[in-house]
Amino acid sequence: MHTDELGYKFKLIDEELSRQANQQLAEVGLTLSQIILLQVVDERGGSCAQRAIERKLAVSHPTVTGLVKRLIAKGYVESFVSDEDARMKIVRLTPEGTRVVQRGRGYQAESERELTRGLAPDELKLLGDLLDKVVDDLRE
Repeated sequence: MHTDELGYKFKLIDEELSRQANQQLAEVGLTLSQIILLQVVDERGGSCAQRAIERKLAVSHPTVTGLVKRLIAKGYVESFVSDEDARMKIVRLTPEGTRVVQRGRGYQAESERELTRGLAPDELKLLGDLLDKVVDDLRE
């Protein structure tokens, strides 16, 4: 891969953001994967089916099960069988989970400000629009 290719640049950005996020999240004993899972649950009103998490994160059932078990042990979520469908597991944030999600969002905002500090507002908007197009194309 040549260093002037877009894929390489995306890789560098991803690696640096992941490194920063994991470093910040270590302060609260979380990994990037764990905070992303917590954010998915938060975005769905504080509780959702485990299967919805699997689909949103595009990861396997065993992967999400392991993440949920570790988050239960930390006191950030609870998991239970749905009243409507005994085959469905529900994951719900605890009050402490909600607090840590807000802290994680603060870390994310700080990282994004640092990442884009050299861009003018119109450049930042253009970058966001172009990245939206790339993401949309990937999903087609």
